[in-house]
Amino acid sequence: MSDTSRVPTRLSASEAAQTRVLSDEDPMLQAALEQLAVTYSIRRILLWTLVFVPLTLAIVGVVLAFVLQAPADDHGIAS
Repeated sequence: MSDTSRVPTRLSASEAAQTRVLSDEDPMLQAALEQLAVTYSIRRILLWTLVFVPLTLAIVGVVLAFVLQAPADDHGIAS
């Protein structure tokens, strides 16, 4: 039976870079990386709230307007 717990896993380039950075003991670098992560999180939230949410609501509104629109020539009178 082979022991798979000792098999090294191959890291992607981004994981390897993150491991190198996180293993560093430089507190200034850690603070800068945390600030960068917060900045990009805020930008992602703003992008969703200012672009995607209104766009989605507009699309839903247009679809509902067409679905709920009564035919123009039908006034409820049977011919």
